[in-house]
Amino acid sequence: MSSMIRKSRDRRGARLAAVALAVGAILLATMVPTGHDPALTPLLCLVCGGKGVADVVSNVILFMPLGLALAALGTRRRRAIFAGAALSLCVEFTQQFIPGRDPSLSDLVFNTTGTALGFAALRLAPRLIDPPAAVASRLALAAAAFAAGVLGLTAASFSPAFPESTYYAQWTPDLRHLAQYDGTVLDVELAGLRLPPPRLDDSPRVARLLRDGQPLRVTAIAGTPPPSLASIFSIHDDRRREIILIGAEGDDLVLRVRTRAAALRLDHPDLRLPGALADFRPGDTITITVQRRVGQAGFCVGLNGGVSCGSSYPVGFGWSLLLYSDRIPKAGGFLLSAGWLAALVAPVAFWARRRWEAALAAAILVGALVAAAAGTPAVSFAPADAVGLTAGIAAGLGARRLAAGRRRSGR
Repeated sequence: MSSMIRKSRDRRGARLAAVALAVGAILLATMVPTGHDPALTPLLCLVCGGKGVADVVSNVILFMPLGLALAALGTRRRRAIFAGAALSLCVEFTQQFIPGRDPSLSDLVFNTTGTALGFAALRLAPRLIDPPAAVASRLALAAAAFAAGVLGLTAASFSPAFPESTYYAQWTPDLRHLAQYDGTVLDVELAGLRLPPPRLDDSPRVARLLRDGQPLRVTAIAGTPPPSLASIFSIHDDRRREIILIGAEGDDLVLRVRTRAAALRLDHPDLRLPGALADFRPGDTITITVQRRVGQAGFCVGLNGGVSCGSSYPVGFGWSLLLYSDRIPKAGGFLLSAGWLAALVAPVAFWARRRWEAALAAAILVGALVAAAAGTPAVSFAPADAVGLTAGIAAGLGARRLAAGRRRSGR
């Protein structure tokens, strides 16, 4: 009897620890100053800003572990959802006083939604862990279709997207959400076409030249290194969408280009040249060139003759569409890409059975991987993908064997 009581206490202690870990992860992700001024959004907006969809999905995912942990602890559904909402409300209130944070109703709504979904997921877990073979194979097929959709979205998202709209050139602009560069732009040309501020009368031609990968050249007088990202030259359109931005952050040279991810209101990486401006002093003349390599990965950025080009992204780089940061080290990016792909593959391996649906699921998954890697130069199969694919299959098969072993021991 005493051993049973001790085991019960141990289980409850482990579940309380899971709740504490979920809360700690939420606080770490939401309460640390970012060092950047956010673009302010209306308080009552639900899908807000240029990365609104990414923010919604990230908020849901962030609070799902809390819902899972509360369900495992035995908390009632209403109390669990209320706890998630209360924690989110406290976070949103505190964010008013944290630099770089912007509280909103959207965060509260979708954080609470994430708690509810996490709670529901654990309640459904017994049905998903040990389904009949026919049901499991259909689940594998659904998981493969979902993974294929994510991989296809990833491959397509990093391609440039220059809309047909009215463009406005901005030389060292004062943008509210960015620092202002104190240097001076002398001239900007796109394939010989000058781009003076503000309105570009031949915007369709500018869009076409950008799509064709024609060279953009900016000649400027260097300013002091800005503490956060500052625009040296940018183009926005009449809908206030950022088309392209060449900027400085400290000694780094930064290029941001509108992609399909931006059109879908997802996050997306920039091209950063660390320390590229370190050898220049205020008052020096700098010439920055940007050119897209048509048929190849990314853009090339030149600075006074030296050129650096962006490389292709791993197939598992889809995580960056939700939350990208240049502060993530290279090793961290490798692990995130591998983990992302593993998370997509593992459910297929877990539910696969010796049925035609599972064979079709495997074919869909392999086809999606090949299409993503070969269909666009922005994405290619990388070592992180090999690690993620192997880890995902191993994790799925291992979890299936573990579940089968527990089922047999329970009999």
